[in-house]
Amino acid sequence: MSVVLVSSAANDSEDRVSLLDLPDDTILCILSYMDYTDLCRLGCLNCRLNKLVKYGGLWKRLCNTIWLDSLQVYSDVSWYDNFKHWFADWSRYVKCYVDIKTAWNTLEDFTKKYCPEIYAYLKDPVTESELDQCERDMGCKLPIDLRCSFRIHNGQINELKGLMGSVELGTYHYSRTELLLDLKSAIAGFNSAESGCLFPLTFCPFHGTSQYMVLKSQHSMVSGTVIYPCEDPAALYKDYFISAGTFTEWLCSFAKKLQQNKYRARDGVIYRYYHDDNCVAVTNHIKVTVATCMMPELSSINPPKYIFAYHITMVMDEQAPSSDSCQLQHRHWEVVDGQGRIEIVDGEGVVGAFPILRPGTSYSWVSITHFATPTGYMSGYFTMEKLNSGEMFDVTCPMFTMKSLEISTSKEIQCED
Repeated sequence: MSVVLVSSAANDSEDRVSLLDLPDDTILCILSYMDYTDLCRLGCLNCRLNKLVKYGGLWKRLCNTIWLDSLQVYSDVSWYDNFKHWFADWSRYVKCYVDIKTAWNTLEDFTKKYCPEIYAYLKDPVTESELDQCERDMGCKLPIDLRCSFRIHNGQINELKGLMGSVELGTYHYSRTELLLDLKSAIAGFNSAESGCLFPLTFCPFHGTSQYMVLKSQHSMVSGTVIYPCEDPAALYKDYFISAGTFTEWLCSFAKKLQQNKYRARDGVIYRYYHDDNCVAVTNHIKVTVATCMMPELSSINPPKYIFAYHITMVMDEQAPSSDSCQLQHRHWEVVDGQGRIEIVDGEGVVGAFPILRPGTSYSWVSITHFATPTGYMSGYFTMEKLNSGEMFDVTCPMFTMKSLEISTSKEIQCED
């Protein structure tokens, strides 16, 4: 038996049933599988369907799935009218709103809990008219998902704790933090750039480096891509690192790493060291973990020199006997690049220190390495000396892999000797 959507006329088959022959509950069940455009069209057919398609349960579901509104933001109206209010203000963003808003919800929740100063410095949204005026001033359009983000939060107030993460290399006296730019600052950066196609998304107040969105396809650059350009102005259109293919991918992937505890916060600062849950080794009550971070602003593609920072933490179990207290004396590394070339590194201590571990204590440090290939890995061990007996033993460091951002280059990479 088949069902005719709407028909009041007699038909030549007794097996065909009109939608209007069905009870209201059955029709509502069918309507619950329709999107808002189908419901609106169906409501134009007759009075009975017009009444049914305005049933609150249908629009409550749509408000929740399309606008993430389960609390009826416009509480003085029906769910149907609540949806209409949302649609009137946000209809142009209907395809990207859920992804962008979900990412922002994650960023808000994370910063409110772990980085309250960053949370307090998130700026209020801009208006549609402000965005339209900025596009007229620039002479080009912003991607719809980027506009949507500005409608939720207009970046952050300029301070020294970037929403998009930080890296600190204390031993090397180097710091990087990525502020998410507000619309006015981003427009100023766009207008001052010589490229005419790069829209800055972030800014590091320490070094002036930025991540950019390509607004106009030029040379090998594809519109919508988020990139780290090389520092050499002559290589701007030739060599660059690709952060993401779209703004949505860029923002959502960062938020997801926070949600999954891959990026973590310490002392109110978000750090961009990537934590792999499997990168752990335990030896004699001592646990060693490693997190890594690619440093595109310090790296180059031609000649190839891909720089990585790695953050190591050693923790002695609080249940360990006090006789296990020990001091790190030596380090041993096997550094392997993407072509299988091995470099052996041995040295005293770590970054000039000889840390002591006792039950319940920990020690962390950051160091850097570089490869002539976009990928590589390190493994090794630390030689420890027990404080009481002088006994020497090795503590394993887990193997950790480092991988560059995707690269784009217009010429064959010239390897250094």
